[in-house]
Amino acid sequence: MKAKSPSGVLLVHCQSLHQAALLACRQLRQPALAADALYQLRLTLRIFRILLPLVRKDPACQTLSVTLDLCYRATSRLRDRQVGIGLIRLLEARWPRNRRRPSTALAQALRQQYAQFAREMAVLGLEPALGQMLEAVERLEQRLSAKKLRRRASRHADDLAAQLGRRMQQALRRQRARDWHRLRLAIKHYRFWVLALADQLPDVHARQVRELKSLQVALGDCHDWDVLLHWLPEVPDAPLAAWEPVIAQFQQVDMQRAMTLLQPLLRRHGLVDIPDGIS
Repeated sequence: MKAKSPSGVLLVHCQSLHQAALLACRQLRQPALAADALYQLRLTLRIFRILLPLVRKDPACQTLSVTLDLCYRATSRLRDRQVGIGLIRLLEARWPRNRRRPSTALAQALRQQYAQFAREMAVLGLEPALGQMLEAVERLEQRLSAKKLRRRASRHADDLAAQLGRRMQQALRRQRARDWHRLRLAIKHYRFWVLALADQLPDVHARQVRELKSLQVALGDCHDWDVLLHWLPEVPDAPLAAWEPVIAQFQQVDMQRAMTLLQPLLRRHGLVDIPDGIS
């Protein structure tokens, strides 16, 4: 008789994510909690989407993938606005108190959108999809032995680590914002896979992902400025001519920080260092 995966560890983890997502949906309707709830919902959706390869053979997987993608992408605009308002406040920090601040009106408009977004999640069918995900994971753990589950998790972790190395090469060679963004996404994908399946994976993966979080944050900080630059022309009263050079300075600092964090990873993957930093 084949050994089952130990006590449904993966299912327990997914149940925790499921409860966090449902709580976040409820809290979106509460103004004081909505901002943090949006972040939590986006995080849980990302993890569920990353775990989908485990249940790729389940009959529900295709429908699940479509619904989770739609719900996750729906979070992007609000999250970009959240982060952008925080950056605008940073740019406004030295303004006199009596000067009109674009962030005030933007924050008020955003607060009014959270409840509508919660209704959108209901229309897209988020709650049933999350339930289907739990059922798919339960069927997976009933079907696979512990050995096969570990093998599948480890094989995919190796693939994600290899993809991460390729993304580093592309980013270093091309020096384009989009490639640094793709590298950050590859880091997230690998990190969340390893963190969700740590009990099923060799320890080497856990050691590697611990080194990646700071790099992910630095690349994310730079990307947030890029997103803001695309949005700013739509923002009333935003002094673009004054802010764009300041944003460029912030981005340069963030990318230099990322390059410093990247050096040990470059050596591990046998890549050539870029001594002059990021252009």
